[in-house]
Amino acid sequence: MPIPSPYTPQRPPTQRPTRPQTHLHDCRVGKSLCRWNTQRSAIPVYIDPPHAEDRPPAPAMAEAYEEIIQTSLQAWSDASGGKLRFTYTEDPASARIIIQPQRNPLRTTAHCYRYIQEDCHIESALVFLHLPFAGETPQRLLQRFRHEVLQVLGHALGMGRVRHVQGVHITLTPEESETFRWLYHLPLPVNAPAMAQKFELHPTATVDDIITALATRQQPPTTPPPKTTSPFQQAVFLTRQNPGQHSLFSPVPGGRGNVV
Repeated sequence: MPIPSPYTPQRPPTQRPTRPQTHLHDCRVGKSLCRWNTQRSAIPVYIDPPHAEDRPPAPAMAEAYEEIIQTSLQAWSDASGGKLRFTYTEDPASARIIIQPQRNPLRTTAHCYRYIQEDCHIESALVFLHLPFAGETPQRLLQRFRHEVLQVLGHALGMGRVRHVQGVHITLTPEESETFRWLYHLPLPVNAPAMAQKFELHPTATVDDIITALATRQQPPTTPPPKTTSPFQQAVFLTRQNPGQHSLFSPVPGGRGNVV
């Protein structure tokens, strides 16, 4: 195996991208992305209190129920860059997002229904939440309830299921925040083939591929090290790069001795 010369320029190590990866491809409804119209006023939200007569919710849930919902909505509003704003109403007829406790015993997970217009904007959403009831372990299920509320409200606002995010978390991951930010900053409808053709990418590139390619192109190019073939040229290069620190008659780092 040949021994590399100390004067052969080494390639810099490959650096992984520091920006979070987007997952807009998983947010599609059919072939299009959908979101709420940010040009309109704040979205009115009605929160139906937990009043299941036959199975009352756990005391900890009854106290934190409304706070968890409002905190989750605020998290998605911050992720959109302030483009989404919410207001709360006590009249369900005037609300565009209705949040209700799940009263169907056959459904044990939170879910939502969305009405989407032809221009890819969400007009209204109906959200059902599964509450931990009295007698169940409150602390562990309360944390899982926070996770489910955060996820199902994200679906109601246009998010899909980020497949690479696993486990129970009560705050947004960097991937979810980055995906939601792009969702509310891209023009609708999103035409991925046209964008791929504009930026000279493969026709089958997804929106996430296009965003990653654009982020890579925006990075400043790195200057490759000069190709040196002798200790003398190496010494001249060091002298020009760091005047006063290296001399033509000082030992060259990695060299065999003094340059004469």
